[in-house]
Amino acid sequence: MDNQEQLQQQLVALKQSYAAKLASELASLNTLANTLLDSQEIESVLSELHQKLHKLAGSGGTFGFPQLSQAARELETQVQALLHTQDGVNKPVLDDLVSRVAALHEHAKSVNQPETMEKPACVPPSLSETRTIHLLATQVETANDLKKELVNFGYSVASFLTYTAHLNELKQGKIPEAIVIDTDFSADVADYFAHGRELFQGEIPSEFIFISNRDDFRAQIMAARVGAQGYFKKPVDIPKLVDRLERTFNQRDVAPYRVMIVDDDIDLACHYQLVLQRAGMEVGVVTEPTELFAAADELRPELILMDIHMPGYSGTELARMLRMRDEWLGVPIVYLSAETDLQMHIKAMLNGGDDFLTKPIADNYLIAAVTARVARARQLNNLISRDSMTGLLKHVNFKEQLVTELERSRRTQEPLVVAMFDIDHFKKVNDTYGHGMGDRVIKALAHLLKQRLRKTDIVARYGGEEFAAVLLNCTVEAACDILNDIREKFAAIPFMHDELSFSCTLSSGMATNTEYPDFSILEAADGALYDAKRSGRNKVCVALRKEETV
Repeated sequence: MDNQEQLQQQLVALKQSYAAKLASELASLNTLANTLLDSQEIESVLSELHQKLHKLAGSGGTFGFPQLSQAARELETQVQALLHTQDGVNKPVLDDLVSRVAALHEHAKSVNQPETMEKPACVPPSLSETRTIHLLATQVETANDLKKELVNFGYSVASFLTYTAHLNELKQGKIPEAIVIDTDFSADVADYFAHGRELFQGEIPSEFIFISNRDDFRAQIMAARVGAQGYFKKPVDIPKLVDRLERTFNQRDVAPYRVMIVDDDIDLACHYQLVLQRAGMEVGVVTEPTELFAAADELRPELILMDIHMPGYSGTELARMLRMRDEWLGVPIVYLSAETDLQMHIKAMLNGGDDFLTKPIADNYLIAAVTARVARARQLNNLISRDSMTGLLKHVNFKEQLVTELERSRRTQEPLVVAMFDIDHFKKVNDTYGHGMGDRVIKALAHLLKQRLRKTDIVARYGGEEFAAVLLNCTVEAACDILNDIREKFAAIPFMHDELSFSCTLSSGMATNTEYPDFSILEAADGALYDAKRSGRNKVCVALRKEETV
């Protein structure tokens, strides 16, 4: 049983559990309502009754009882009006209210079957640690050369010399993230795609990029018809090919959205959590508002779903409290409530909120609303914090994250390394080949850093041709190996200009928090980079203790 089936079963079990507890819940509600007839604290009882009806109105429809949800909503409105009346509550009105509460169990007899959701197409898939590429080239020399260059960028590459051999690999379920095909567009290519579509009952579930000696219209239209994401004429400019691969991957590969649900209704919060987890999201639940900050600091949510009415606290109070801290100013807060009063919606959104969703909310609508909000928030955040050319963090944002990681490393006692990189003689590249070629060299190094470093590491374009990285939980010995590997791989990349090939090298400096436990680590790494430049370039230098000679 896969994870999707398990989550679906959990959703069904949760609805069955809700239905099983419903009779007891309605009996308790009826008992509470009956105390109105002889209570001396009518306002207190009405307030408790209002809270329970509000909860029922929000959860009933979600768990398959839409008529019960609607009846509870109408009763909630009636109780709310009684709480605000200035003329007192007379016995006939209370009798009518008690009678309508007792009738709620009739509405609970009408139940909808639990829905079975399809996983929505907009769901972001999980990231893989190493991108896998299948290389289909009928000439051994071409296959070996291309494989070597792609491996230098950190890809895992499997090469195949025949279309049949590759189809057999796909039949075994070994599906790559991308397929690079070297072809002359013979009949074998058409047969390959025909068999591939038959095998997968549609399209082969990978991205395609073609390379060929041909650059005529017919060859390129054939590539377009099979859904190719790129087309390159030989000799292939490897950095341009990698740039296209990365752009293709980035369109569909994003980290799971992080969502936090704040709701005192445990069953309903768990339902929302399962629904969003089925959609590939990482979801945390807070049912006790006093745990809000601790949970938020741990999950670092990109969106918060906040109930409006909770015992002892309101959603707007909690939202205002979050907004008092700078790190939560930009996180979207979407209120979830059975509240239908438009003025209440407006008031809530003016108090720290960004949107309002009314319970009960359909599962697919919830997924769509959360996806749209988080995707937009990420887009805006990237525009602000990331370099437009490389997609890496900007200088200022890198420094902010470095401060955070230094504080974390002090708490955990984990080693941390800061590394600086600079492309050697970069001005000569611009002067000789032009700034467009210089940009391609910069992007090639950015792609290499993203591929060779871990996804948990922090990488930035520090300025011009200079880059910076924070290697988390990494010793200086391990960092030396990694940085030297990057240096060697970068030197091996061929750059093409007017069919001529040239290469570039880089220098790197690094410092560790065991030697520099505060922000001076950045200056130390920069000093080590200068040492690498001064002592001949194309090397890695390590910053020593301040009192020692470098």
